[in-house]
Amino acid sequence: MITRSRPGAGPGRPRPTPGPGSSRPRPGPGRPRLIIKLASLSAIAALGAGCGSAPDDLFVVQRSGAVAGAGLKLTVRDDGAARCDTRPARIPDGQLLRARELQRDLEGPVTQALSLPPGPQSVLTYSILTPGGTVRFSDSSPGVTPVLLRAAAFTHELAQTTCHRAL
Repeated sequence: MITRSRPGAGPGRPRPTPGPGSSRPRPGPGRPRLIIKLASLSAIAALGAGCGSAPDDLFVVQRSGAVAGAGLKLTVRDDGAARCDTRPARIPDGQLLRARELQRDLEGPVTQALSLPPGPQSVLTYSILTPGGTVRFSDSSPGVTPVLLRAAAFTHELAQTTCHRAL
């Protein structure tokens, strides 16, 4: 007599069952529950670790000026993703490390909500938004700090290397 493996599947072979000494475990009533519990615990652990959530922005630079090509909105994220205006981009690991360092160094001016007026003959103006707040300055602002000059230089570097712009 021919047995079918499942109704409507046509003739089939009997399924071999593992015998004594077999290395393959026998399915039992508790195994499916164990697999479901393990999968649930893994999902909870992943959610608790922050997996699946969007990475934070390190900072967003809004640059403007009177010269051609000055306008730029540059977003740098903690995972190395960047945005040049609306175009997605990636920054190399070395620049990402520098971006993280720059964000930390901007905490002082940001907590002071530093907003420096443009100086004489300003060409570029910057507004940098971080998770802690915003700082505003121009390339010739009186009292511009070294960290703000570094932020302007880093923006210029990313504009050229990542955004492929002349300025």
